[in-house]
Amino acid sequence: MKKDKLQIICFQGYGTNDRLPLRGRALEDEIIDLEQKGFLAVVLNTWKRFETDEIKHAKIKVKAGGSITLKANTDTNGYYLKNEFVEYFSRFANTEGWLPVAASFATDNLNRSVNDNNCFVGEMLIPCADADYGVIDDTILHTGVVSSLKWRVLVNTIFKRAGSPDALEGTADLS
Repeated sequence: MKKDKLQIICFQGYGTNDRLPLRGRALEDEIIDLEQKGFLAVVLNTWKRFETDEIKHAKIKVKAGGSITLKANTDTNGYYLKNEFVEYFSRFANTEGWLPVAASFATDNLNRSVNDNNCFVGEMLIPCADADYGVIDDTILHTGVVSSLKWRVLVNTIFKRAGSPDALEGTADLS
């Protein structure tokens, strides 16, 4: 049986000036090709998204801001969480408040290939102290689930390509 390469997915999130919850998940890379066409390709890609092969109890090293190194372990589902106290995390963030994060497997003897030279990047938002609110994700989803016959969900799932999604009409007016 072929063993897939390993990967770490760094979850985007936010912290405060002195607390940063770093989250992510270690998984086998199922190599989902969103450019594949056809009904069977859609079914296969959908299966790959739901069926995950977790990397349990892996040692993870996370670098935050380029100068802080933290260690974490994945749980039985491959998730890691490192909620660390460090004074003035915001000093490592860019002018917009984003803090670069890079996760890697902490051991070299995994006996498996690892994607991206064992360096998986992400970012965390450290809002300034006087911010009233923040927008983490600007994604707007329109599923058509409230339509009377629910056919739009079926059509969008099977016949539309995930590699080139269309924006919801009117989203440009929201900015």
